[in-house]
Amino acid sequence: MIQIAICDDDGAQLNKTGEIVKQAAACYDPEIDLFDSGKELLDAVKRSDYRPDIAVLDIVFPGESGIAVAEKLNELCPRCAVIFLTAFLDYAVDVYETKHSYFIVKTQLEGRVRQAIDRALEDRNNDPCLTFRERGIVRTIPLSEVLYLERNLKKTIVVCVSGEEYVTSAKPEKLLEELQNAPFVRCHQSYHVNLTMVRGMTRDSFQLKNGREVPVSRSQYKAAREAFFAAVSRPIAGSEL
Repeated sequence: MIQIAICDDDGAQLNKTGEIVKQAAACYDPEIDLFDSGKELLDAVKRSDYRPDIAVLDIVFPGESGIAVAEKLNELCPRCAVIFLTAFLDYAVDVYETKHSYFIVKTQLEGRVRQAIDRALEDRNNDPCLTFRERGIVRTIPLSEVLYLERNLKKTIVVCVSGEEYVTSAKPEKLLEELQNAPFVRCHQSYHVNLTMVRGMTRDSFQLKNGREVPVSRSQYKAAREAFFAAVSRPIAGSEL
């Protein structure tokens, strides 16, 4: 089963999209949830354990745009794949401000939504994970949910977007060594940061998208800076018009 959130302020279009998506995703046994505003969707994510696998978002809302909603979803629910739906091609460039899997013009919805759902789930399933043991329990955490790793008193703290923290005896280097092209860089003796979670950089810290800061030491500054600029210049994978 997969959970799909659909968000559109036009009630008739919302119901129509829900039926089309339900039929297109039938092989995945979908559970469809309808939201008539971005605020309603974000409130569900913030106030409960609601974590959809896919969000189908109209781009044009009164007030906050679907693109702004997607930006917040990227932070709050990183494993939720986003499919943009719109009647206006004018927004085709703007969607690249967020991590998303597909962009569909509403008149082409029936013909393209199955392909979009397949792509979204492929992107989601390709998300590599950190695997480690914590108090006898094997944890598997998608990299897209990890903000940074902190080494403290022979323990590594895995700090997540959700606010959850996990503690393991494994060193950060050991956790990351089996992951090819993991988007982490060592920026301090005690910290490895996930570059996909970084909004900006100063001489002594990384500013993360959720407002937190991770220190950057003088000895690691050059390598961290190079890795950061390489990451921000890399195109977003899985985007298609």
